[in-house]
Amino acid sequence: RSGAGRCLSLLGAASRTGGVVFAGECPKTGIGHAWVARNVDFTNVVEGSFESKARPGMCIGYDTNLGLLPCTDAYRQVMSFDRKALGQLRMMSSCLSGGYAFGGVSLGECYDLPDQAWMMLDGDRLANLRVQCIEVRDENGRDVLRTAQCGQALEQQWLFRPAPQQ
Repeated sequence: RSGAGRCLSLLGAASRTGGVVFAGECPKTGIGHAWVARNVDFTNVVEGSFESKARPGMCIGYDTNLGLLPCTDAYRQVMSFDRKALGQLRMMSSCLSGGYAFGGVSLGECYDLPDQAWMMLDGDRLANLRVQCIEVRDENGRDVLRTAQCGQALEQQWLFRPAPQQ
């Protein structure tokens, strides 16, 4: 509630990304007016890209799909994440998700789900809360990102490349 007695509300109690937020009357009920405040610690948040150790010079990136692209440190390859804690890997205002259909890795809306909670294992593997690691696989001559049980395979190892300073 603001000092003027107005409340933040979602137009039509929308729940999708891009919903309109406005300051309005403070009704006594309604989920469009219920908010949860979170304290976010950005101390260990870094930005950069992930280069495949199995495919040197190729980074996780997005063009029309999520996959491996030549490393350029471009906007569509830069992710932000917390180096010290379990959390989301964010790219282009979206979150990396793993473990869905056929172990696929995708980019989409951000939720508090185990498939979107990531951390670096031993400094070179990206694992989600389900202990599934991102790996690159050759499927019919095309490199595809999948999740699989974490191991020591080179296809699961990634080199973090810090984003160039502006």
